[in-house]
Amino acid sequence: MKRVIVICCVLMCFGGVEMAQAQSLKDILNSSKVKDVVNLVTGNVIKFSDLQGTWNYVEPACKMTSGDLLKEASGSLVTSALEKKMVNIYTKLGIVPGNFSYTFSSDSTFTNTIGKKVLKGTYSLDEKTRVLTLRYMLAKTITVKSVEVQLVKSGEQMSLLFNTEKLMNFVSVLSSALKKSDKTTPSLMDGYDEILLGFEMKK
Repeated sequence: MKRVIVICCVLMCFGGVEMAQAQSLKDILNSSKVKDVVNLVTGNVIKFSDLQGTWNYVEPACKMTSGDLLKEASGSLVTSALEKKMVNIYTKLGIVPGNFSYTFSSDSTFTNTIGKKVLKGTYSLDEKTRVLTLRYMLAKTITVKSVEVQLVKSGEQMSLLFNTEKLMNFVSVLSSALKKSDKTTPSLMDGYDEILLGFEMKK
């Protein structure tokens, strides 16, 4: 079974994280190390056919982009704490096993299923740069909203990584489609800007 780490951070809120210092998710992920995470998790060229099929949600994923931070005991504690918080947040959004999935077809179309809501669109992949572009069609007459993500493949694992601007764009697209509010300011621990959050999926 192929396993996928999909870093898509569809977090409308991170309020309530019990930390002394907090800052917005937008500030935290606005880091050059996040943008350069591909240098840490080296992946091969990803072929168009590698994406095809249905990928189902399994559990939250929390990844650090710094190898040095991963060696620290505090790094492990932080990821464990965040994963527990993410379970609660995802549950509120309907992102639970058996309720959230992506299906990529060979004709360059995809569906993103969240409960009874099915979002559709088209996608393209630059195999050399590993940049995946998702174009959501929110309605027959609504302009397509595009989201770009960086793909990283390592063995049988794959990650979809967002920088801050693209992450917020993605959250906005999903919030609009699901008719949910994204006004609550996300927050995380100050000083940990080397963390990527998302969800793990398998084919």
